[in-house]
Amino acid sequence: KQVNAVEMYRTLIDCWEITGNAEEVDYIDHLISGSDLAASIPRFFSPLLDKKDIIQSGRKYYHVINHGFRYEDTTSHIEAVLNRLNCKIDGVVFRCGFGESIEHTIQRAKSVESDLGIFTSVHLRLSHDNPAQNQASQRDLSQRLAAAMYYAWHYEHDRIFCDTLADTDRGYFPRCGLLDRNFNPTSGALVVKQLHAIFSQLGAVDEPQSSKLPKGSSKAENGYFTIKLSDSDDEGIRLQSEGRYLDWMHARLVQKSPDQSYFPQVQVTLK
Repeated sequence: KQVNAVEMYRTLIDCWEITGNAEEVDYIDHLISGSDLAASIPRFFSPLLDKKDIIQSGRKYYHVINHGFRYEDTTSHIEAVLNRLNCKIDGVVFRCGFGESIEHTIQRAKSVESDLGIFTSVHLRLSHDNPAQNQASQRDLSQRLAAAMYYAWHYEHDRIFCDTLADTDRGYFPRCGLLDRNFNPTSGALVVKQLHAIFSQLGAVDEPQSSKLPKGSSKAENGYFTIKLSDSDDEGIRLQSEGRYLDWMHARLVQKSPDQSYFPQVQVTLK
C-alpha cells in the first residue's frame, strides 16, 4: 500500500534516499523492484551511523539518529559498503554537520562521483549537533547557506539538501530556516535568491580546482566572484578594485560595502 501511494505521486519525487544497514536497504529494494519506482526515481544510500561509529570518530555522541557518509571516509570504504548491497544504488549521501567543513564535504562528494561513477548528495545540517541547542542566529544561517552555494557552484556540484525550510522553534534541534513561522522569507531566503541570480549571471567557473586565485575567489565566464564568510576569514582574500558589493537587504550591487560588520560579504565583478 505504501509503495502504491508513492507511485501515485512519483512525478513529484526527485530522488529516494534510503537510510539503514545493508539488509534494510535490500529489503526496501525488494519492495519497490516490481514497481515503476525502480526505474523512474534515482536511489541514494545513506548509511546509518551507530554510537560506536560516532565515538570512534572523536565526536560527542547524542542519543539521536545520524546517517550519511562523512568527508573523512575513503573511496575504498564507501565502495566496500556499496559492495555489501545486493541492489542497484544510483548515489550516496554525505552528511555535513554544523561544525564540519562545507568545502571539504563538497570536494569529497565530487571526488567520489568521479572515482565511482555515481551521484552524490550533500545533506547540509542547519542545526547544532546537540539536539537541545537552539540555532537562532540568522547570521550563522546566512553564512552556512552562502558557503554551501558558493562551493557547490565553484566545484560544480548540483545536489545539496538543507535540513529545514521553515523555522522549527520547539522539540529536538530547534533552528531557524529560510521561512519564519508566518512563512515570510528570512535572511537565509535572501541569500539563496540573490546568489542564485548572481551565479546565473557569472556562468560556469574557469578551472574549478585551480590554486591560482586566493581562497574565497573564483573566476567565471562572465566575471569574478569573491566571498568573505566571517570576520576571521582573512586568509589572503583580495577584492577587485572595480568590483561591486552585494547589498543583501536591498537586493542590488553597490559600489561600497553597505555594512562591514555583516557577513557574508560578497563582491562581484561582471564583464
